[in-house]
Amino acid sequence: MVDFKRVAAHYAISSLIKDYGDTEKIYSYSIRKEDYQQKKAGAAKVAVGRAAITSDITCDGETVSFCALHLGGHVFSSGIKTFPGNEAHEIMKQEIITAAEREAMDDITVLMERHFGMTTYSLMHLFREEQRKILSLVIGDIMEQFENAYRILYEHSRAPMGFIHEAGIPVQEAFRTAAAFTLNLDMKRAVSEDVLDADKIRGIIGEINKWNLSLDSVGVEFMLRRKGEGMIDKLRETPSDISLLSACYMFIDLLSTLPVNVHFWHIQNIYFKIAEAVYRELLSREKAGDGEAAKWTEAFRSLGDKLFFNTSKVLPDN
Repeated sequence: MVDFKRVAAHYAISSLIKDYGDTEKIYSYSIRKEDYQQKKAGAAKVAVGRAAITSDITCDGETVSFCALHLGGHVFSSGIKTFPGNEAHEIMKQEIITAAEREAMDDITVLMERHFGMTTYSLMHLFREEQRKILSLVIGDIMEQFENAYRILYEHSRAPMGFIHEAGIPVQEAFRTAAAFTLNLDMKRAVSEDVLDADKIRGIIGEINKWNLSLDSVGVEFMLRRKGEGMIDKLRETPSDISLLSACYMFIDLLSTLPVNVHFWHIQNIYFKIAEAVYRELLSREKAGDGEAAKWTEAFRSLGDKLFFNTSKVLPDN
């Protein structure tokens, strides 16, 4: 069941993560900010305020006072009550803000219970979409901590572990775990760059092979496939662009050297459509002595070979 107080809790908690304007829409409710103040209390964050909530369906509404607290990670709590009047609202706000300025977290918890009662709202009371957004941010922070820890372990241990490896002694599993996490993350970042650094990618693959680690082939394949599909779609829009055609060739050539089985179905389909649409015209220009057209047809045939086409059958001779 969704009521005004749950909508208010959604608004209050999510306001600790995102900036709201004076008026906002939350599903079928309109929120008007009437008073709002936010304070940091050490690693925590607290917000207090007043908001008018109106149902866009029934036009009913309620004005509420709220307090929301984020203690870090996924720990959010909020107190909501019907607006008690200016005097009571100001007393509540000043007491909580003063406690936040003193970084007195226990006092804030006591004050929330005193002013809002024992009924509190948590991250679980948010609407599902916003709940997922906030959890994604929380997970992102956690994964960043994992990355920092694993990267330090990997970088600091790589040299002595390399000596152990060369001596024929089994490498510690803890190091392999840190190396696998770090190198797979580096690989995903490398293949997500706008311009791929082939030497960098091959270097990462070399490290993965050196330590006999598993590459996250599914995740990397998806990223590479989407990049290739984006490149060939751009080529379809401007098929005579020789620089873009060359970039497509270099990309597919790089893929052929990686231990990842990329699915070329979409890329092959678009290549075939480009061949049907413009190849004959460029070939005619080549035969008429157009040097740029000759470079294009040669590059296009080379790309077809890389995409496993029988270009002698697919591309016309005249």
